[in-house]
Amino acid sequence: MSLQFITGDGSCDHEKMILDLAYKWLEKEHNEVFFIVPNYNKFEREQEILSQLKNRQAKENFSTIRGQVYSFNRLAWYFLQDSGQINGQSISDTGSAMIMRKVLDALTEELLIFRGEVKKEGFIAKLLELYQEFQLGNISSDNLDFSLDNQTTSKRKDFELKMYEIKRIFAAYEEELAKRKLQIEQPLTMLTNFLASENSQEMAKLEQKLFIVTGFSNFNMQEQELLKVLFGKSQVCIDLYIDSIYADNGPLDLFFDPKQTYHLLKDFAQSQQERVLFDKKAPQLTQVSASYLELERCFKQTSVGRYKQEHNLDDFVEIWKAENPEEEVKQVATEIRRLVVDSFTKENEQLYYRDIQLLTLDPELYYPFISSTFEELDIPFYLDQDRTMEQHPLVEFIHALFALDDYYYRTSDVFRFLRTELYIPNDLQEETSDWKEARNRFRWMVDLTENEALAHNFHGVDWTRQEDWHLFDFDFEQEEIIETKSTEKLSNHVRNDFRNDIVSFFPRLKSASSTREAIVIFYEFLQEIGVEKQLLCWREQELEWGNLEYARDHEQTWASLMDLLDEFVEIYGSDSFDFDLFKEILSSGLENLTFGKIPTAIDQVQINSLDLTRPLQAKVTFAVGLDETSFPRTTENKSLISTEERQQLNATLQEGQYLKDQTEETIRKEPFVAYNMLLSASEKLYLSYPRNADSKQNMKVSPYLARILNWTNLSVQDHSSLDLTYEARNYVGTYKSLIRQLNGLYRQAQEEKKTLPVVWQSLKDLLLASDYRFLAQRVFESQTHRNTPVNISPELAEQLYGKDIYSSISQIETFYDYQYDYFLKFGLRLKEREIYGLNSAVTGEIFHEALDNFLKAIFQENLSLTQMSEEHRQLLVEHVLENMFGQERYAFMQGNARMSFIRYRLKKRSHVFLGD
Repeated sequence: MSLQFITGDGSCDHEKMILDLAYKWLEKEHNEVFFIVPNYNKFEREQEILSQLKNRQAKENFSTIRGQVYSFNRLAWYFLQDSGQINGQSISDTGSAMIMRKVLDALTEELLIFRGEVKKEGFIAKLLELYQEFQLGNISSDNLDFSLDNQTTSKRKDFELKMYEIKRIFAAYEEELAKRKLQIEQPLTMLTNFLASENSQEMAKLEQKLFIVTGFSNFNMQEQELLKVLFGKSQVCIDLYIDSIYADNGPLDLFFDPKQTYHLLKDFAQSQQERVLFDKKAPQLTQVSASYLELERCFKQTSVGRYKQEHNLDDFVEIWKAENPEEEVKQVATEIRRLVVDSFTKENEQLYYRDIQLLTLDPELYYPFISSTFEELDIPFYLDQDRTMEQHPLVEFIHALFALDDYYYRTSDVFRFLRTELYIPNDLQEETSDWKEARNRFRWMVDLTENEALAHNFHGVDWTRQEDWHLFDFDFEQEEIIETKSTEKLSNHVRNDFRNDIVSFFPRLKSASSTREAIVIFYEFLQEIGVEKQLLCWREQELEWGNLEYARDHEQTWASLMDLLDEFVEIYGSDSFDFDLFKEILSSGLENLTFGKIPTAIDQVQINSLDLTRPLQAKVTFAVGLDETSFPRTTENKSLISTEERQQLNATLQEGQYLKDQTEETIRKEPFVAYNMLLSASEKLYLSYPRNADSKQNMKVSPYLARILNWTNLSVQDHSSLDLTYEARNYVGTYKSLIRQLNGLYRQAQEEKKTLPVVWQSLKDLLLASDYRFLAQRVFESQTHRNTPVNISPELAEQLYGKDIYSSISQIETFYDYQYDYFLKFGLRLKEREIYGLNSAVTGEIFHEALDNFLKAIFQENLSLTQMSEEHRQLLVEHVLENMFGQERYAFMQGNARMSFIRYRLKKRSHVFLGD
């Protein structure tokens, strides 16, 4: 039907233009408008666009039925949901990896280039990433068919052989998908084919639809093909940020990508004789300051080396330099809080947290600081970050379960498994209806059992045999037998439950004849030991505490495990069961999954990725980490296909097919990313960078910011760590953060022999009158506290040790060697956890007892040492030692080969000692 473009740079009001078009189109009854926006900010844009449409129509009963906001994928779902097109069973990323693994196992012997990579970690993920790239570029395995010509160069042969092997792998992969009636979701291709069909029932309705595409600078090949079909059958308007359609469009052009997109789609439409309407130029922005427009003009014109400043930028832009990322975030958080509080105390428009965004390119470095600092300053925030399931107790349960079999019930693995608390014996749960009581009792039982297992070196067969443990504890220092009957009964209770419920599981699983049977056994095992029941209890507990997100985590993790098992059955169900493969896929499959997120609409600071920002996204923007090493970013091609190979492949592809080079595209788009970031705030922009970060020292500002500094009157503000000389209002946030700041300033004042400034003393007085006064007082005690030992009072000594002290010389020696240790042992009656093995006390006891028994034997037999032969003496020593080591308290010395060897060495030393 028609294609039209909205053009204009960042100084133009694109939002007004698309809303004008939509409003005018909706004036006609039965017309509909579809706004197509990027998926990453679909929720945010939907709120903004529909809210503004409602305000324009000025109707309280406004309905979104005729005006809707979709991403490309959601648009496909909208059209295809009732068409029957999506009739196959979709497969997850983990399921895709399973099938790819199966394909590689079958093709390994046929591969030359990739044979050595098949078993390497990450290879399957890279293959699937490449497959996804091919699909986005409309490239099929048939497009990789090259004739291996002997006349070509060796480099070309390597390329053709690599393409041939990739073709074989992808073709076999698609064959496996088709065999199982599975599909990798490609909704855009399906929608394109559906709308291109002449018999489509949507054809008549499409004429009444206007598609407004906004927020993009370029499109992948699937999106391009869909747009081509849409503007052939309906009205399409594409909103692009470009300054001029006539300017030289070289790779260094700031608007290179959107200009390429403009000409590519327009040329295609004209070649197909589609109706191309005149471009609409977006009007000039009126709701922004002159400084905003000046900054836009500055960055745009300095990119080509010509610019003359006409307006000051100080009231709109601030560029900060901080000591390190942590201090940088603290300064940002303090300023955010100040801005919001000040807006409510003045007559100007109020500023809410939702009007502020924080941008970063390095989430791994900055997110931990953001979380801790914003919580301390009581600033609500939404962290748009995927959380993986690898730390969830269910994933730890799976890892620990398989470790039991891998290492045959090592003590550490057994208690790692038990401490997940997803297994609680059924008999304990039947004793009480309160699951918390059962959990707490079992937790206590596990603690005591662990003490005995470590003390007696119970491992391996000790956990699997039918015979109960027999505990014998002897206090070598007190020389007395310790009562163990109750502990023995309790420990055997835990051991028997573990043996019956867990140990018996592995033989059953390994005896399965097929994968399907094994999965059934595994699922029944999880149900029998109550894993799902425990997760449900945890979910209810989180709901009681008001932690809705954590409650959903337990649901999602269990559902993900069930989906993983279903896909495993779908792919390997009829195959013979491979236990090692099952362990590997189950362990890695879950930990790589992420929890779903719920978009937030409450009053929170938005933490966003800098490379996904857009003009006028917030009233106030803070962008952190803008140093010379981070922005522009440096990227590396880690794909299976190099940049040169991509160029060779693209040279052979047809129109409508193209394999992008992500590395090249990222580097090329960085100036445009910087442009969007600079225009992302309508009222105030804060740009900052750290001088030092980890191993990087004395860093300079980003070249993009340096360019602005060189061409304008802006200067860098030094926001260093808090010092006695700095103004308090730039650092103070909440009472909680004030405690830390005052404590640090007091230490600094002591070191420099200065007094605390009056303003900080006043703040301290306010703090000590607040609800945080008790915490503050405890912290401030550290300023004068000296950890000097003092004598305890006679009354306290009597309470601790009693009136009569029964001790030994060695114990008294301990008191003078280390008084605190003596206090712990004989005052508080604390005892270190016993670990299986020898210590100095036991070794000394062995030699003392050996000598004592040897002398007793001499007296009993009325022998004389001087008249005994060497042979007789050695026989007597051997007899004494055999009797001694046969005692139950020394049974631990026969527990393993190492202790047997130590016993042998002790006997030899005793022979020498007693024989002499």
